[in-house]
Amino acid sequence: MDPSYPSAASEAVLTGQQDLLDDALGELDDERPGRTDLYFVGFAGDGTEDVFRRDVLAAQRVMDERWTPRGGRSR
Repeated sequence: MDPSYPSAASEAVLTGQQDLLDDALGELDDERPGRTDLYFVGFAGDGTEDVFRRDVLAAQRVMDERWTPRGGRSR
């Protein structure tokens, strides 16, 4: 387990998830008429295993390579 990350089962992490998701979704640009917008949302299901984080980052890289984010933004 990486000590730089809090436990995924901690109260602070669990209660903060909805706010984090709401904040991230609130930062999305408005829909553009006549255009198809594509978004990548990835979740690493087990914070105690770095492999899940790496899998999500690898999937994000594939999305970024295939469909370059407008303005080069990617998180």
